[in-house]
Amino acid sequence: MLYDLTTLQKEANSKHGFSADKTLSIAQKLYEAKLTTYPRTGSRYISADVMEEIPELIKSLEQYSRFASYAGEIKNTPLNIRCVDDKKVTDHHALIITGNMPKDLPPDEKTIYEMIAGRMLEAFSLKCVKDVTSITLVCGDVLFEVTGSIIKQAGWRKVFNEKEDNEDEANNLPKVCEGENLPIIQSEVLEKQTKPKPLHTESSLLSAMESAGKEVENEEEREAMKESGIGTPATRAAIIETLFAREYMVREKKSLVPTQKGLSVYEIVKDKRIADVSMTGQWENALARIESGEMQPQAFHRTIEVYTRQITTELLETSVSHAGENNCVCPKCKVSPIRFYPKVAKCSDANCGLIVFRSKSEKQLSDKQITDLLRAGKTAIIKGFKSKAGKSFDAPLKFDDNFQVVYDFPEKKLKK
Repeated sequence: MLYDLTTLQKEANSKHGFSADKTLSIAQKLYEAKLTTYPRTGSRYISADVMEEIPELIKSLEQYSRFASYAGEIKNTPLNIRCVDDKKVTDHHALIITGNMPKDLPPDEKTIYEMIAGRMLEAFSLKCVKDVTSITLVCGDVLFEVTGSIIKQAGWRKVFNEKEDNEDEANNLPKVCEGENLPIIQSEVLEKQTKPKPLHTESSLLSAMESAGKEVENEEEREAMKESGIGTPATRAAIIETLFAREYMVREKKSLVPTQKGLSVYEIVKDKRIADVSMTGQWENALARIESGEMQPQAFHRTIEVYTRQITTELLETSVSHAGENNCVCPKCKVSPIRFYPKVAKCSDANCGLIVFRSKSEKQLSDKQITDLLRAGKTAIIKGFKSKAGKSFDAPLKFDDNFQVVYDFPEKKLKK
């Protein structure tokens, strides 16, 4: 499929390490130089009238050294038209080149131009045809299956001659006969554990923003968000850059890592209305009803006013504990300061690992109570804990020998 802006940003990030903002900036330069079409598009299709220009655009790439040979091969062949659909073209059609040939582009601009030009060639090329073979092996009572493939007609894959992510030499299976006995050369049992989801890259974050509405329960809101998600193709890069500018996250190689500041903000707003992704669905649904005449714009405007007052009041009533305001030294490592956050207080040295959770048996510990625990190793009696059975009880807290927070119940005296 042809590129829309988000897909271009995702692939430029995963293949070349470009940020979403950088890709948008380069695509805008190429557009202003009249080398490619309008970049801020959310469509991966072109209309039938634009399709009439495609043969000439392909022919023009015979003048571009990287694609000259392939463009010459397909210029007189039937073109694939799966990207042609007037109904799926939004305000702007998919990204394609113009007939103007670039000269001496800077390396990064050349990279993005070739991505757009190459994808255009791929989109209108013939299909890639493979012979796929599956072999089932029986060892004892266990079945093993291996699949391999051989490309019979390269089709669109000939443009860049790139391998698929899961393609390797193992795809070329050896010749075997049905019923043949094969020797077992080696075997081993591997013990593995499930892994947590990896950190987002800009590519995966863009995908998550694009499909944010999938988790919305209300069917109408989910349908309204189907084509929107969080932000638009034109604004998602700016949203990500804002998170960097406010130091809510940082780049570590290709990964996006939330900062402590970002985590603190998340803890504060995650349950608030301002962070409810379904809000976008509600607004999109309302705008669709206005467009169809089922709702008056003034009514929508009033709901926005009410919503603004609600989220403002909710945020202003939120109490925030600021990190580092209590000047406590970690009792475990006896060196690093303790940082206070909305849900925890912890040592600023990650290698130390001391952490005190504010919530203990349905009781929220105050800054003073945590400070007493850190400085004296124990607290005064704290009222209002709840047992698993739901009964209230009072008790002091203390650190045990491993610096875990435990109750400091008095020892029971034995009766004589």
